[in-house]
Amino acid sequence: MTTSVITPVRILAGCIGGLTAVALASCSMAAGDASTDREAETMVKRISWPRPQSADGLVRAAVGTSAGTNSGNSVVVKAEDLHADKLGDPIARLVFRFHHEGSESGFITSDPVTACYEAEFSFYGVIGNPKRTTCPEGAKEIVPTPIPPRPKAVTPAGFDAKLSKILGALPELPTAADLMARVTLALPAPLLDPSSGLRNLPPTIDTAVSGADVGVSVRASSAQDCLLGARVAGKVMVWRPTQVQMQPGELTCDPQTALHLQGIHPPH
Repeated sequence: MTTSVITPVRILAGCIGGLTAVALASCSMAAGDASTDREAETMVKRISWPRPQSADGLVRAAVGTSAGTNSGNSVVVKAEDLHADKLGDPIARLVFRFHHEGSESGFITSDPVTACYEAEFSFYGVIGNPKRTTCPEGAKEIVPTPIPPRPKAVTPAGFDAKLSKILGALPELPTAADLMARVTLALPAPLLDPSSGLRNLPPTIDTAVSGADVGVSVRASSAQDCLLGARVAGKVMVWRPTQVQMQPGELTCDPQTALHLQGIHPPH
């Protein structure tokens, strides 16, 4: 009788044969289970859009996602930028650490698990699947570099009354350029933003003229910060659409919206 002996090499080769990258990692000595595999796959997919630009940007995205460090069980422990010659080449490599506490409920128990996964990213997002890897000894959570504050365009407080006065003083047949000049010159100097210490930017002014009727939009950085004014059939109106009306797919903050008196009445 002949006894067949399957060597560890053959077992490993069979393991390699039909598995994905994450499942393949289960054949190695790196810790992890099906739950951490799924969590790693979810993480790398979520931070692949918007398109990554750097390792620091990916870390920031990981912290911001619901599957990231905010959930308390996953952190980035390694992040490095890579040199890419073309768009499909890796631009960054990250190592994520996932930790699940053990639990005991009746006859069902689970052991605690701490697993690390390495993933590379190109301009298009994650390359392949995350792979289980040995957790770096003593590695700590990487905190992304804070984004420096940027100045914002803000509609000046009390400008509603000024815009109404400007519209009421227009000639019978104004030009768009004249209307633009009047509104722009009436804007006060931007103030300092106490939260950032930066001086605000002036809002964007746009105008539209149709005969004696005119429309004006005063648009700030926030899509909800929109001031509209119009003189239609001799009547002057100034209003601010509600946040609901300014949601994506609804109204836009432009002079045509003002000229057609859209958003002048709040939704019921």
